[in-house]
Amino acid sequence: MIKKLFVVNGKKLLKKSVRTLENRYRKAVNRILINRGNFFVEKNSDLILGDNNRFLEVQSFLENSQQRYLSYLEANTNFNKLPSKKKLKVDTNCKYKIQFVGEKFKNINVSLAVIFYSENKKISIEFININKEKIIIPNKKSKYIRFGIRIKGSGKCFLKEIRIFKISNCIINKSKSPKKIINDKPKSIKELKIAGIFDDFTMRCFQGMCKVISFNPDNWNKILNKDKPHILIVESAWKGNGGSWKWKVGAYNKNYIKGLKELIKLIKWCKQNSIPTVFWNKEDPVHFKRFIKTAQFFDYVFTTDVNCLKDYKKFLNHNRVYCLPFAAQPKVHNPIKLYENRENKICFAGAYYAAKYKDRQVDMQRIFNAAVEYGLDIYDRHFEDNNPNYLFPSKYKTYIKGKLVGDEINKAYKGYKVMINVSSVKNSDTMFARRVFEGVASYTPIVSSYSKGIKKIFGDIITSSDDINELKEAFKLLMNDEEYYNQKALTGLRLVLSKHTYEERLHYILSKVGMGISKKSPKISVFSIIRSLKEFKMILKKFKSQSYDNKELVLILKEFEGNKNIVENYNNKNIRSFLLSSVNNDSKIMDIFKGDFISCFSNNNFYGKHYLEDLALATKYTEANIIGKKAIYSFDKKSIKNSLEIKNNGCEFEYTDDLLSSVCIIHKNLLKSKKTREIIFEFSNDSSMKNYSKLGYSMFSIDKYNFIQNCNYNLKDYEIISKVEI
Repeated sequence: MIKKLFVVNGKKLLKKSVRTLENRYRKAVNRILINRGNFFVEKNSDLILGDNNRFLEVQSFLENSQQRYLSYLEANTNFNKLPSKKKLKVDTNCKYKIQFVGEKFKNINVSLAVIFYSENKKISIEFININKEKIIIPNKKSKYIRFGIRIKGSGKCFLKEIRIFKISNCIINKSKSPKKIINDKPKSIKELKIAGIFDDFTMRCFQGMCKVISFNPDNWNKILNKDKPHILIVESAWKGNGGSWKWKVGAYNKNYIKGLKELIKLIKWCKQNSIPTVFWNKEDPVHFKRFIKTAQFFDYVFTTDVNCLKDYKKFLNHNRVYCLPFAAQPKVHNPIKLYENRENKICFAGAYYAAKYKDRQVDMQRIFNAAVEYGLDIYDRHFEDNNPNYLFPSKYKTYIKGKLVGDEINKAYKGYKVMINVSSVKNSDTMFARRVFEGVASYTPIVSSYSKGIKKIFGDIITSSDDINELKEAFKLLMNDEEYYNQKALTGLRLVLSKHTYEERLHYILSKVGMGISKKSPKISVFSIIRSLKEFKMILKKFKSQSYDNKELVLILKEFEGNKNIVENYNNKNIRSFLLSSVNNDSKIMDIFKGDFISCFSNNNFYGKHYLEDLALATKYTEANIIGKKAIYSFDKKSIKNSLEIKNNGCEFEYTDDLLSSVCIIHKNLLKSKKTREIIFEFSNDSSMKNYSKLGYSMFSIDKYNFIQNCNYNLKDYEIISKVEI
């Protein structure tokens, strides 16, 4: 017997005690009463069935290792067979919550088997223990459903009913079917089209790398049918897309489904068009309850806090839940110089919470007290709001300089020598403020209150402590020791650009939804003119020591004994050799150099492990045609002491009109019109690149580290190396 409990669309509810909001908005809840009339058991099964008006009694005499099945409606327990009697159809546009109600005694184990079938075969089975429930998303090929009850071991049980809640179609009034979308897989991140609901900060971070289609609750259908996305990504937005989704993403009251109405329609439309849906709660763990009910409607869920994964999986009843911390967007957060000189002070940009987060108040005052000795400027997010809940203690009022709006945040990120972070969430491996990634990407060292996540991800790059002596020591070193300062700033920048950008995060999302796009980093062709076997060995060693992977070595060999052996033995994917005599002006540059950029290595120079990596990472934040180092360490050959000096000191992270050909990477497209031999000799002779600037090509200078000009290749002065190599 199947009995309808209630129907929502205009009909009176028969069971008013159903309290969950989900149930109030479901179209129907079906109830299968379990009795001898609708459940079949094989003869000689060691199961005895008794019946009364309220439940089916089952007495089992099975051994613990044995199991038997009861079958709903079908007179067989072969669940590989398609149902032949009353076929229960499946709506694959919905998900089902199924409850199995009853009682069991002693050692007996009782489970409900939910079997799904296509037109011609069984495709999946789900088990639900007695007095448990499970949310099931049917396979898209599912057509029919069948129920069985599995009994294991001996004992007695009372089987009462199976409750079936159809979750999705109920909430949304059926709209006209949108045009079917052909989701061609994008070949690159730039080609990816995201239908997104983001707050302003996240919107800026995603817009810089792919096409983000923005829309509001009133026009999403029209816009998305016209401009068809590959994926829907919705974050835990407070306002969303310029304020149009305010109050329409989170659960703000008991009647939250009403607020989510348009969002749920959007999700349904995406499912009908095979567009994966992703929800990212950037507010975990503090606002977990605000957004958990929203998350249930999405195919995939991501959270900033790894500690929340277990709770999500328990509530959602699936494992498509992953951790996604904040990151930096290099097009927005980068070390490109904005000010000729930074304020020789420490900066904090954020809010003070006077009415909550008592531990945070203590942490903030501790770190401020450690910083004031070196000069402190505070930018108050709630400046002039006159809200007592956000007022800084009076003793800090003299340090408050106002507030930063929009792009003005760069004043905090790039205008001061050191930034302060205060963590509200202290014990998460992954959740801490986005300002940490963004500040580090701006080449600004950070000192923070204790955060387990900061320590785990950044290690000793960031001092993260609640010990005032450690905080004072960190400020002292950063404000007074230039080598220490740059070591922290450069290693932090490299870490963020290589592992913690929003492009990295987006690749991770796509890999989980089955839309993986191969990562692409620029290939660098390193070439060198080789004059002897000794030079060959040294250049090969320098090349292999580089941390950057996507590179090739092109050896241009002059006449010397053994050069032909090198050509014979070093011609593979990553190392290729040419006799200089065979390279003529008719040789095509594309045939010799396979990379996107070209660089020259010389035996006269020292190249640190991260030399190529840092140049390649700069392509993430600058579109310059030539990227190099204008400020460089160099041995002065004219000096009696042959001392180490810095040329063009301070010319770092800025656009310039000249670089040396021996300390840069140049985009290959700039060289197409040049003769091959001309290129080889130009690059190997420390030539000025000023002519390229006159032709309108842009040049960018990064940091001065990991390179020494005019350096003896037998350099073993580790004190010098440790000063230059970061």
